[in-house]
Amino acid sequence: MLIRKRNYPKTIIEIFIYVILISLPFSKAVVEISFGICMVTWFFWKVSVHKWRVSRYFTTSPINKLLFIFFFTCALSLIGSFNFRLSLRALFSKVWEYIFLYIFTVEVVDSSKKVKRIATVLTFTAGLIVADSMYQYVVGHDFLKGYPFYSSLNRRLTASFSTSSAFGGWIILIAPILLGISHIFTDKKAKGLALFLFFALLLILVATQSRIAWMGIILSFVFFIFAWSRFLRRYVKLILGAVFIAGTLYLVFCPYNRNLKAIFKGNDPSVEMHIRLWKQAVDFIKERPITGWGLNTYTEVARKYKEFDKGSFYPHNSFLQLAIETGVAGLLAFVFLLIAWFRCILYGALRKGNLLLITVCMGVSAFLIQSLFDNNLYALSLAVFFWVVLGLGTAIARVEIRQSV
Repeated sequence: MLIRKRNYPKTIIEIFIYVILISLPFSKAVVEISFGICMVTWFFWKVSVHKWRVSRYFTTSPINKLLFIFFFTCALSLIGSFNFRLSLRALFSKVWEYIFLYIFTVEVVDSSKKVKRIATVLTFTAGLIVADSMYQYVVGHDFLKGYPFYSSLNRRLTASFSTSSAFGGWIILIAPILLGISHIFTDKKAKGLALFLFFALLLILVATQSRIAWMGIILSFVFFIFAWSRFLRRYVKLILGAVFIAGTLYLVFCPYNRNLKAIFKGNDPSVEMHIRLWKQAVDFIKERPITGWGLNTYTEVARKYKEFDKGSFYPHNSFLQLAIETGVAGLLAFVFLLIAWFRCILYGALRKGNLLLITVCMGVSAFLIQSLFDNNLYALSLAVFFWVVLGLGTAIARVEIRQSV
């Protein structure tokens, strides 16, 4: 009888990936420390088994090749950077981290058993944040970070996130995945818990007042329901019912819907602010279209050249900010990376009708739609979660293909 030797480095990385998923809504320090442990463990693991070969990671699949190209275009932005030190730090503290979080997740989640493990961790995390949100609504502040729920007409649920829009971005990424998770659980209580958390998060999304998050998740749901209705048939009524109830609560019972009315009347100041920020962003891109102004320099560039005082020092569009900082080359590399990822995931989903893969695509699509109007890809907690979910999708697709051979 053969006894399989336990891979301790892989187990350590797996554990700290779970720590990252649980802690990212409320502790950046734990996320950074956990990534550092993963990075060191992975490096010594590859050196010890003689698997440290660049070609292994950047030539074995179209996604890995595009990851390398994306990193290369980000590195090119160092040339003529508005602030070289900031750009160099961002290259290795952000881009490097995101790419390796993707690689770690793909390598660690290599079996159906581990898919269920990470699904359990995501369910636990969702339950923790739902409880934190309810506590914030009832008591007036959340129990993880102590953020207040202001008792005024402008009150918004944030849970442990710094802003309600960031909380909305996290919700629309994880909520659809919970729907898929309910499908892979065999225990009825676990299934029921995942479905309950899915519904609860959609209701909580109402109280975030994040209109772009709502638009993102609704458009994602509508597209995937029509495009892959044969796989989502069992859940169509549930999805539509949840969206209808949550939407009704928003329009009828919440005092927040005056923001929505302002949009239809054409007098919403946030719309004007977004348009002016986007126009200025386009001007920045025209000035340095190839390599951009340098990673992590938009804040400094905007502070020096911004022509009006409204809003923050962000263009409220992650793709425009990427083009400003890394040039059109960086933006195209990222877009082609996303296209290759969606092709890979949807191929795996259609091969065996994997609902979890479809819901991962739904969450990522909703998140990217919101990113067109916000800085999701530049908020640490959201960006880390996004890249881990990308890795999770690739890992699940590989497990599906391996099992079907």
